[in-house]
Amino acid sequence: MAKRKLTTAQFVESRTQDIALILGDMTEHLGHALVAWSEAVSAAQVGDYDTALSRVVDVEIACDVPLRVGRSEIRSITRRAANLLEAELPADDEPEAD
Repeated sequence: MAKRKLTTAQFVESRTQDIALILGDMTEHLGHALVAWSEAVSAAQVGDYDTALSRVVDVEIACDVPLRVGRSEIRSITRRAANLLEAELPADDEPEAD
């Protein structure tokens, strides 16, 4: 069976849940990073530098791969959507329909 080609609007709409899930995942990781940073600050303030260092590393881990992957996925989706939307726009030299 032939694969049906999505319209531009269908593509954008079909990615709504993907974008929401990716952004939600990124937000969750940033929340963990914020908690870990707060713990690092607290540990450093009482001179527990081993724990502070451990929490700083946790921040780096929470922000590195998950955010890089999420950013890459979102950029891919938005690039495709932008290309499709741009193709739908009339050319600059074409008069707009009233």
